[in-house]
Amino acid sequence: GSIEDVELAVSKFAIQEVWLTLPLTHQPRIQQVLKKMRQNLVDVRLVPDIFMYDILNRDFDEVLGFPVIGLTTSPQRGLDFFVKRVIDIAGALFGGLLLVPVMAMIALAIKMDSPGGVFFRQQRHGLDGNAFTTLKFRTMVINGLSTSAFRQATRDDPRITRAGRFLRKYSLDELPQLFNVLTGDMSLVGPRPHPVNMNINFWDDIDRYALRHRVKPGVTGWAQVHGLRGETSDVSLLRKRIEYDLFYIDNWSIALDIKILIRTLFVVWSQPSAY
Repeated sequence: GSIEDVELAVSKFAIQEVWLTLPLTHQPRIQQVLKKMRQNLVDVRLVPDIFMYDILNRDFDEVLGFPVIGLTTSPQRGLDFFVKRVIDIAGALFGGLLLVPVMAMIALAIKMDSPGGVFFRQQRHGLDGNAFTTLKFRTMVINGLSTSAFRQATRDDPRITRAGRFLRKYSLDELPQLFNVLTGDMSLVGPRPHPVNMNINFWDDIDRYALRHRVKPGVTGWAQVHGLRGETSDVSLLRKRIEYDLFYIDNWSIALDIKILIRTLFVVWSQPSAY
């Protein structure tokens, strides 16, 4: 009906609240309804027409007296970001010191298994899309490694060494990334960092792909504890991983990080799936 019908209904049925769900393009009509309802002393609520945008955490703020809605801003700011960083440093230091004997044995196994260095370094995208060098234990033969061309490991990949297959199965090759956490390039929890060339391939093909870079990448993440580990040559699997990454960002909290860290310990050992 008309705006007059709204006013009559408010009076007839003793309505206490009116919700406006009109598109933002209908601003004159919104103003007209708001004016009428103010005269009737009725509470008015506006449901913003912002769901057409790529929204992350929907934070509300005020700048110079103007209400501002964050559409793609990172939820990890202020005190919460500081607490997360403290947990990252403490966790990386504790985990690094605790696992020194394990990492020493891994390094020895890699050297004995195949010629070459112990570590593998590769450029990956981190916070705000800035590239950084990630550190992993080497799991492939030297001539099968490339830090420039993107060719992800596959099941029964002949490039993977015997020691490497075991390390990848239980994600032990990721342990050196604790040093990336200490340097501030990564966090203990966050979306897994993808190789730069992989990002270039999928940046424009998968909707909202770039939004996963609004937070620091993590050693483990929401997608990983739900079994989305390993090869992502299957685009449908990659889309699912991105969906979980964005869910994490949208619902991030310190409690969620702790939950993921605890689940990681069980998932890695009870449901090994990477290769």
